Amino acid sequence: MSKLIPIKKAKGMLAQMAVDMDSGLPESHDVNKHSFAAWELANFIDGKKTMLEIAHAVIAECGGPMPEKSADFFYGLEKNGVIELKKK
Repeated sequence: MSKLIPIKKAKGMLAQMAVDMDSGLPESHDVNKHSFAAWELANFIDGKKTMLEIAHAVIAECGGPMPEKSADFFYGLEKNGVIELKKK
């Protein structure tokens, strides 16, 4: 997680707003148990922060989820073609 940087594939504000940031995680997943955590995880993607840095920022904002659970969210977005994960 500390060496992977999520990058949004949609470029520009309007294009990003049109993209569904659905990671495919079930409602019972830890990411969905913390209010706004999924939204915050997606919002912090800037092409510079690593997955771990974003996970820590969301813990500070939302009180969770743990970084390994946040990783599931990023891998789900990658699987759905919304982001790519670049090695640092």
